[in-house]
Amino acid sequence: GVVSMPACGQSVAGTLTVGSRPDGVGVNPITGKIYVANLQSNTVSVIDEAANTTSTVNVGNGPDAVAVNPVTNTVYVANDTDGTVSVINGATDTVTATVTVGANPQAVAVDTAEDAVYVANYTSGTVSVIGGSPKTSPPPPDAVPTPHPLALDTRHNTHLFADPGPAAPYGARGGTTILL
Repeated sequence: GVVSMPACGQSVAGTLTVGSRPDGVGVNPITGKIYVANLQSNTVSVIDEAANTTSTVNVGNGPDAVAVNPVTNTVYVANDTDGTVSVINGATDTVTATVTVGANPQAVAVDTAEDAVYVANYTSGTVSVIGGSPKTSPPPPDAVPTPHPLALDTRHNTHLFADPGPAAPYGARGGTTILL
């Protein structure tokens, strides 16, 4: 299930039942919707705080990570098992596209300024870019051998990766990979 806690408190505000093995969570701060990737049920639970409802969207196999573009009201779900990203229209909560990326996508991040989505593909050791006009290229495949967590620092035009291997986290700025 999903546990809700006030940002400044220590007590649990409530719990909701979602699909099997909830894994990734994304929030649209404008609409108040919460998107939960359910790894074993191949679904995304949509929690609408304003309407106090929960619905389900079928996505690809092994949904693992969620990112939301609040500007376009679009949700991106990395499907680890089948190497795809499901694109969900946040207004209708329906899948509008399925994009093939690298092997085992396990992290996804949105750059709202460029309307670009970055997907870390763990097994293939690549980063896929969906849409937009990225100002920088992701690092070459050999620079980040097994990218997993992924974040964007748009202020400094930097892509941040963590490699679960023996190396330290990486950062890519302007297409150049640097060790953080």
